[in-house]
Amino acid sequence: MQEKGDAAFPNIDRRGQLWPNGIVKYKFHSSLTLRDMYEVKKAFEEFHSKTCVRFEPWQEGDRDFVSIEVHNRVCGKSNVCKIGGYQYARFGGSCRTMSTMVHELGHTLCLAHEHQRSDRDDYINFRNCSEHPRKLRNTRHSSVYDYASQMHYECDFCGGGWATADDVRKCGPDFSSGLSILDVEVINSLYNCQGCQRHRWIPLSSLTHSDKANMYNFGHEAMDGSPLYICRALIVSELTPGIYDEATQACNVTIGFSSHSLKEGVELLTIPGGPNAQCSNYEFVNKREAVPKNFVQAGPTFNNPDLTIHVAYAAKPVTGGGNETTIGKILWVEKEKRYWPQAELRVGSDTYTATDYEILSCTKDRDCMIEQAFYKSKFDNE
Repeated sequence: MQEKGDAAFPNIDRRGQLWPNGIVKYKFHSSLTLRDMYEVKKAFEEFHSKTCVRFEPWQEGDRDFVSIEVHNRVCGKSNVCKIGGYQYARFGGSCRTMSTMVHELGHTLCLAHEHQRSDRDDYINFRNCSEHPRKLRNTRHSSVYDYASQMHYECDFCGGGWATADDVRKCGPDFSSGLSILDVEVINSLYNCQGCQRHRWIPLSSLTHSDKANMYNFGHEAMDGSPLYICRALIVSELTPGIYDEATQACNVTIGFSSHSLKEGVELLTIPGGPNAQCSNYEFVNKREAVPKNFVQAGPTFNNPDLTIHVAYAAKPVTGGGNETTIGKILWVEKEKRYWPQAELRVGSDTYTATDYEILSCTKDRDCMIEQAFYKSKFDNE
């Protein structure tokens, strides 16, 4: 990231390419101290732990690589996408931190600045700034504006703008030092990550027949027999999940114990290949058995970096006997390493809170992965 007041980083260079198989070769430049290397390795781990992208040391014969460098005339600067041969990702001055390097490596992977999106004027303004970053066309980004993106500059100055949402106070590295939930989703989609990273949230406005075939209700149906498909929509400052109503093409969600039916900015959960494929298993797991690291994240709360939102399922008893199944949200409190005691769900036009619920999770089949690796190794050696 560049210093406040500097010119904005340029758009994605369409002549650049994605890194084949998501593997980026790197070299540590002699300008780095041991402390710098520590910060860079933390940035690498941020990508390794959340995406299928891998940063691997350069080896003799590797033509394309990223040189990780210190350059004290910039806060951060990097080439965009794979340009072929030598390229760099630099940080310097007081910016020799993990978050700056996550930002620069995001550019290396072809991510553009969030605050330069073509629709950014709906979410940030620049008040009386005489100069501010230009808007860019054809950038790769989520359909939801991401204040928490590591590709967003800090808010409240003329480089990053002021959030128009009243309860959003922090943006970019001020919100979190790591990748946001939507950063991760964009990278996983861009590099076609598989396993437990293969789910995709598709905007309703661009949903295809193929996407519809990848929507699953996990065996849950409403009382009228219609499937309970999972959607999400941004309301106030929460990207919150709910039930997609095919008849009205609306996402029915709750927030603050009030119900809403939204048609704009709606995204639908799809799982290409099906819930059980690519050595991974997507399923709803009872909260008593759920493992937090396996939760499928639905979205952030842009007014609180300590909370993330996840998809919950519960059954509500109905008059006369039986249950009405419904889908909604549960909050995970990162600092306290616990989930909220109650899930908040939508039933009809009302809200419902449940203390007994299931959470959408994904687990990897280790035996399957070992078997696939064995057959791949055997094939490669023939």
